[in-house]
Amino acid sequence: MSFFGDLFGGQASKKAAAASIARLDQAKTEGNTDLDTGYNTAADQYGRAGDLFGNLAGQYAGGSKLYLDASGANGVDAAKAAQGQFTFSPAYQVNLDQGMQGLDRARAVNGTLASGGADTDAMKFASGLASQEYGNWLNNLGNIDTKRDQAVAGQAGTIGAIGQAALGTGSAKAGLASSTAQNQSTVQMQAAKAQEDGAGRLLGGILGVGNLASKGAGSLFGSGGGYSIFGGGGWGSG
Repeated sequence: MSFFGDLFGGQASKKAAAASIARLDQAKTEGNTDLDTGYNTAADQYGRAGDLFGNLAGQYAGGSKLYLDASGANGVDAAKAAQGQFTFSPAYQVNLDQGMQGLDRARAVNGTLASGGADTDAMKFASGLASQEYGNWLNNLGNIDTKRDQAVAGQAGTIGAIGQAALGTGSAKAGLASSTAQNQSTVQMQAAKAQEDGAGRLLGGILGVGNLASKGAGSLFGSGGGYSIFGGGGWGSG
């Protein structure tokens, strides 16, 4: 294209605008890539944490079910089965055996080992111990159930965190796209204005040169007050 074509056509402004727009597109692409990388890293870490919580919840599941069974939440049969597991608990059996032996020794010292009262005392002790042990056992199961609930809540929290990360990434991408579009629009408007201003200045300069030329021509042909080759000026023939 010719020199005047470049100026009037605004090729310099167009090229500069195109380069700026390309850089903005590249920045948006790189920004989206960085956002994707950040999201994928976060999702992977949250996923691993969720797996850990899930494993804990699985480990606590047996104790949690036993607690629900023992509390009667899963029916009478389940409650009886849970009570049966408690009865044969090693800790309970040890305490029962030791307690009964203590009673026997006390009755032997008192000479009442074979009395009916000894049997009554043994029954009371066994019943009281069973009630106490059962309450402690049930409380321990309740603690396991609580830990399972916490593990499940932790697992759910990691899933929610992944969702928040996805939402944040989407919002950031939308913001990046919006700002890129606005900046590109600004570049295009600036290029158009520069093209318009440049063409106006060039046209004004050409018109100015034309005016000077016309004034000079008028002087030569007798329209001014100077020398005229046709005798119209002060230097012409008298």
